[in-house]
Amino acid sequence: PFAVNFAKKAAEQGVAVMDIINNSMLPAIESVGADFKTGKCYLPQVVLSAQTVKKVFDALKGKMGADKAEKGPLILMATVKGDIHDIGKNIVITLLETNGFEVEDLGKSVPSEDIVKKTKSLRPRAIGLSALMTTTMEEMGIVIKELRANGIDTPVVIGGAVITQDFADSIGAIYAKDAVSGIENFKMILKEEA
Repeated sequence: PFAVNFAKKAAEQGVAVMDIINNSMLPAIESVGADFKTGKCYLPQVVLSAQTVKKVFDALKGKMGADKAEKGPLILMATVKGDIHDIGKNIVITLLETNGFEVEDLGKSVPSEDIVKKTKSLRPRAIGLSALMTTTMEEMGIVIKELRANGIDTPVVIGGAVITQDFADSIGAIYAKDAVSGIENFKMILKEEA
C-alpha cells in the first residue's frame, strides 16, 4: 500500500517516526473523522483509513525501538457487552500505542466481570470503554458500578457515537467525544497521578 511504503521511505530517509505519526498519520485520521461527522465520507472509508493507519503503525513499530526495556503506562480497552462495534476502539488503541502507551485490548462484547477480573490482575492506569448503540451504553454504567463495588477506583474513559458528557457524568466516567480527545484524557489522568 502507498501509505506504508511512503512511511517506510520517510523513516529510511531519517524522518523521525514520531514526526511521521504526529504530522501525517494523526492529521489524516482526524480529517477522515471530521469528514465522517459532516457526511463527506461514510463508514467504509473510516474503516479503511483506520486499517491503513494500523498497517503504517505496524510497519514503523520496529523503527521506534519497540525493544525498549521500559514499557509505557498500561491502558485496558474494551467494547462493552452486547456491542460488536470496535472501529472507534481500534483507532483509539492505535493512537495510544503511537503515543507510547501499552494497551491490553479485551475485544468486543466484553462482559463486565471480565473487565473487573482483568483490571484486578493487570492493574492498568486507566480503562477505556466503547459503545456505539444506545442499547449497550447502559452497560458502561454497570461496568463502573462493578469496578467500584470491587474496590477498584481506576479512572474510566468512555466514548462512542451515542455517548454524551451528561451520560458520562451520570455514571462517573470521563467523556471522550472522539479518539483524539480520548488520548488527551488518558494523558491528563497520568499527569494528575504524577
